Amino acid sequence: MAGGNKIVRNGYDIIIGYRANDSYFAYAEAFVSGTIYKDTLEKALRTGELGIQVFLKSGKAFQGLRKTAVEEVPEKYRGYFVKRDKSARDTYRSLRTNQGSRAVLDGLEDFTCYDEFWLSKDMENMGYFFEYCDIYCKEILEDDKIVLDKEKFIEAFMKSDCRALMEAGHPTLLSQAAYDTVRDFIQVDNNYDIEMFRLKGRQPEYKHMQLYWAGWMYAYIHFMSKERSRTIIEKLPLKEMLIDYKLGHEMSKETYYQKIAYLIGPLQSDPADSV
Repeated sequence: MAGGNKIVRNGYDIIIGYRANDSYFAYAEAFVSGTIYKDTLEKALRTGELGIQVFLKSGKAFQGLRKTAVEEVPEKYRGYFVKRDKSARDTYRSLRTNQGSRAVLDGLEDFTCYDEFWLSKDMENMGYFFEYCDIYCKEILEDDKIVLDKEKFIEAFMKSDCRALMEAGHPTLLSQAAYDTVRDFIQVDNNYDIEMFRLKGRQPEYKHMQLYWAGWMYAYIHFMSKERSRTIIEKLPLKEMLIDYKLGHEMSKETYYQKIAYLIGPLQSDPADSV
């Protein structure tokens, strides 16, 4: 290395280093844009042992190539690269999410809500998370036999570090799709172990978009009250929200919030009122 991070390549016939593919450019772009820290970038570039690429730089190196044999790849190695690549991507997602927690979770004692810019996105994503979390889990874990206790899963998410990071303004978590948030919650908060969320008994029957409305409304209540989701769901339990759906979804979000605000804390003015 010379001149800071400049790599000296002159005088070498063979160079072994990182692959120049889309994943690696994405890692570098995330670092340059400030989404990830330098140490997270360094770890990401080493995930899955995917960073081993041999580059024959000189004619001398090419002249040294010899064909020695042709062998069929053993069956046990078929798909091995794909599995490593998937493992690398999952590890990167975990690194990216956890590195954000260093900067945010430590500051949650002085909790501040995300900016108004993120409100509609958070409301939509929370709605999709609540409504479709069981379907997402089956796809993420590649197990169609999973029967999820949706209410237990949702309640745990509302009290999770993942949700706390979203509330505090983590840009990656707020900007991604609900599917990815479910995956982060399963991976980072639960280490892919969702046994505790398997349904024991009969799944309640929900109205179409009933759970969507609850998630959508919880996000609005969070923004208006500036309370954490873990506190909100204790004061206004999910079962009560689902009961309120019958009349609540016929109201405007502002009207419903005014109706239940006394449970949460001091009333806040709607940002739309100042426009």
